[in-house]
Amino acid sequence: MTTLQMISIFKNWPTKKKKENQFMNFLEGKTSQYNDVHFAKVVREVGRFIVFSYEGQLYPGEIVAFDDKTVTINSMQRSLKMWKWPSKRDELTYPWSDVLGSIQPPKQVSKRGAFSVPELTSFFD
Repeated sequence: MTTLQMISIFKNWPTKKKKENQFMNFLEGKTSQYNDVHFAKVVREVGRFIVFSYEGQLYPGEIVAFDDKTVTINSMQRSLKMWKWPSKRDELTYPWSDVLGSIQPPKQVSKRGAFSVPELTSFFD
């Protein structure tokens, strides 16, 4: 590792750590810079797009099935600053408590399958 790479890592370390802390505060319902971000109320309907939390990260996905306690979600994966559908469907069942809210359907921005999810842009700057 070069000296310039090390300097770059150390210069960005406080910013990255601060963003991680703010994000965790948001997930825990504490005050943070994300207080102005509100997702629409969750509509429990197959085919609706939602944002959910998995292992401390936010992901967009589509409701495939649900019951009173759980929801099966086909989730998207991060691709640089965009999102894409994985080649193999990523369907898992989560408790409703992991679902943060509804979003508009992702917008396709390239022919290669890249999608924009405007509701999540501020979390991944």
